[in-house]
Amino acid sequence: MLPQIEHLKNLLSLLPGIGSKSALRLAFFLIDMPEEKLNAFLEDIRKTNKEIIICSTCHNYSLHDPCNDCDSQFGDGGLLCVVESAFDIPAFKKFLPPDSKFHVLGGKLSPLNGITPDDLNIENLIKRLNTNGLKEVILAMGADVEGEATASYLMNLLINKNIRTSRIGFGVSVGSSIGLSDERSIQKSLSNRIFY
Repeated sequence: MLPQIEHLKNLLSLLPGIGSKSALRLAFFLIDMPEEKLNAFLEDIRKTNKEIIICSTCHNYSLHDPCNDCDSQFGDGGLLCVVESAFDIPAFKKFLPPDSKFHVLGGKLSPLNGITPDDLNIENLIKRLNTNGLKEVILAMGADVEGEATASYLMNLLINKNIRTSRIGFGVSVGSSIGLSDERSIQKSLSNRIFY
């Protein structure tokens, strides 16, 4: 195999969910793409990357700071769903009231990997707890060891606040990514959530 193709395959395999075979298939697809289409494709990626920023309040992707959600008040539900990644938000958005807000932690606690509370967007979360209209916080981390540790840590921070707090229940498989879970599992995890 040509070194250039091998290099492109290695780059593409860095993408989440792309193994060696898929990366090779994508590499050949891109090489076979007409130059005009390839340039338009690459330009769209660059443009999207430049236009999208991270909201300094909720840490979700946005076109401006603060994002539309953070720029508005809580609705009647007053619900804030805390997730590991912006990738998890669409999974929950379908099943929560439309006026629900989200907070992206940017990961989960993992002392073995050197990820501590200071590495996550917890400070802004604590500030948001004083927001008018906030009535409930749902901790929606994955069901793996790090997700449980993160939820437990946050629960200890929230316990003395006068805010209803819950943790998603069974439905999302242990060790799986929330963003990749099916709709039924997400819905079940919300309806089976545990209140503290």
